[in-house]
Amino acid sequence: KINAIYNYVVSNIAYDYEKARTVTGGYIPTIDSTIADGNGICYDYASLLASMLRSVGIPTKLSIGHLGSLYHAWNQVYLSETKEWITVDSTNDALYNKYGLSYQMAKTSPLYAVEMNY
Repeated sequence: KINAIYNYVVSNIAYDYEKARTVTGGYIPTIDSTIADGNGICYDYASLLASMLRSVGIPTKLSIGHLGSLYHAWNQVYLSETKEWITVDSTNDALYNKYGLSYQMAKTSPLYAVEMNY
């Protein structure tokens, strides 16, 4: 289930550079709009992935913080078979996918610094 939902988001949602340039504080994602428009910013990606995974009973956190010096949103997904949380960044992976670059779902970079989880 995790792979199917993750692959759907990575393959079907494009990064919205205009929204990224113009978004204002207090922005709240709307998953219906993200799916309908087929694009979004990191907060949209993370919100959509969390909603879809939670809808099929997979514990998922929407994490907000920094990736290096960039303010960013991503997910932490619970793998019941190994009883561990993994970091998943569908925004970056969608960009890697778009340009034919290799990527893995689980991230191990220490550059992900969580400030809030939802």
